[in-house]
Parts: sequence; structure tokens; C-alpha cells
Amino acid sequence: MSVQSLLNFGSLTFDTPMSLSGFEDFCRDYPDLRCERGPKGYVNVRPLLKHHDSLIVSEILGRLYIWNQSNSKPGKAYSPSAGFLLAGEEVCCGDATWVSNERLAPFLADPDHKDKWVNVVPEFVVELRSKSDSLKKLKRKMVNTWMANGVLLGWLIDPKKEVAYIYRQGQDEPEEVCDFETSVLSGKEVLPGFVFSLVELSL
Repeated sequence: MSVQSLLNFGSLTFDTPMSLSGFEDFCRDYPDLRCERGPKGYVNVRPLLKHHDSLIVSEILGRLYIWNQSNSKPGKAYSPSAGFLLAGEEVCCGDATWVSNERLAPFLADPDHKDKWVNVVPEFVVELRSKSDSLKKLKRKMVNTWMANGVLLGWLIDPKKEVAYIYRQGQDEPEEVCDFETSVLSGKEVLPGFVFSLVELSL
């Protein structure tokens, strides 16, 4: 059975760890898969987004891109296919991410940066829970991967349960937002002026 066939049953984690170079080869062989490498080398492959989830991600990413363009391009917005190289050779992707020009500058100074993972910790990350995702694992990823590496603001959105979890640096527990009909998520000091109305998730 192929890897893609196995993903019909949900995300897939390989039993044997891969080196970073082996992971790069694997991603090159399977360019249509969403792959992540944990700090111990274990590789997780998530299914491609289904119709509704992909629309939600496009809506969030589109609004993030417009905000960035409208504010003199203070950074760059990245799609779910972007891999971020973090501490311990961990490679992760978010459903929408944003990195300031200040954080990007050393990476972009590398003449070979176009052919590398984004070796920068983003300031802002959005994770969307799909039907096949474990909420427990996504919460762990938000805390142990994104926030632990220096992300300033993270949104974990669960359309199924209609709950959004807001993670901030220096905050022990995430803020929970439950009223999707009237609630608006804010970028606050990380993305001043950026807002997203949760009612948009009813696309």
C-alpha cells in the first residue's frame, strides 16, 4: 500500500527516524505530501487538506497576505507547504505563518536560501485542526514546537468544536475563544491591525 493510500486513514508517523538529509530526499520523492520531522528524527506525514479546510486556510492566508501588503510589507506570509527548520533539525509547517523582515534578514543573506528550508522561527503561526488531526497532538505541537522555539503568537483553530486557542509568549495557558458567531481574533502587538472574524469559518 502506498503512503498516499495510508493517509486516507489519517496522519502517519514512521517508526524509524530519518536523518535531515534523508528527510530532504523523502520530501523530494513525495512533493505532494505535507511532511514534518521531529527533533528526534521521526517523520510525520499529514493528509492533504480537504475542500472545506483548504478554503478556511486560503481565507486566513489571504487576509494575512493583504494585511502584510497594506502595511508596507513588514514581513512575509507563508503557505502550508513552507517548511521551517527549527532547533534540533526539526522541520515543521503551519497552515499559515508570518515572519518579520528583521528575523528573515540573516537567512535571506545566504545566497542559497531559495533552495533551503526556511531557517527562521516565525513570529506568527496558525494551525487548523482537520477531522483527521488529534487535538492533543496539535496542542503539544503549539507548546513544545512553535512556542518553545520562539513563536510570539499562535492560533490553534478547531472548527469542529468551534474553539480557538490563542497562544502567547509568557502566557502559561492558551486563551480559549468559543463564540464563533461574534468573536474576532486579533494579531495585537505582533501583527498590529490584523484581525480575523471566526464567523468566516462558516464558508
